[in-house]
Amino acid sequence: MLKIKKKKIKIFHPNNLIKLERLYSIKNCSPNYVRWLSDKKINQYLEVRFVKINKKDIIKNIKKTFNSNTNLLMGIYLRSKSKQKFYDHVGNLKADINDKHLNAEISIIIGESKFHNQGISSKSIYLFSNYLFKKLKIQKLYATVYEKNIYSVKAFQSAGYKITNILKKHRIYKNKRCDEIILSKMKKK
Repeated sequence: MLKIKKKKIKIFHPNNLIKLERLYSIKNCSPNYVRWLSDKKINQYLEVRFVKINKKDIIKNIKKTFNSNTNLLMGIYLRSKSKQKFYDHVGNLKADINDKHLNAEISIIIGESKFHNQGISSKSIYLFSNYLFKKLKIQKLYATVYEKNIYSVKAFQSAGYKITNILKKHRIYKNKRCDEIILSKMKKK
């Protein structure tokens, strides 16, 4: 049984430009968090696009995941250019952990569009994956991605994930059926 419930976690990239920190309060979130999840361009590949999100929903979700032994919701923070010891919340990573089979599904959002296509996703995925493998002893990680979300596919591939399956016509995107790509990564022995 994993013991991550109510555990504060911080993971730093070697150059300290990226910090992953477990979300435990709305206070350590960007004031733009609700906007991210409501923005049609940002959420176009997320299931949250089907529901209206407000601040209360986010607070409830943060509390629920912080009190869970099988879910990790991590904020992605970039070191501020103006304040060296301050980090800006730009996105999130989540792991839904199956502690019986020692695997986890990973998902990511970079909510601040000015930080898209800068390698932040792949570096964050790599950092988080290593934490899950080493500290939590997870043996397999996987992600499911809409086929149209090529930037997400590339980010996971850059972090060492391989395409392991394609579920044909599995999702609906812009009122049309599309494939879902499954990428996975095994812990190195």
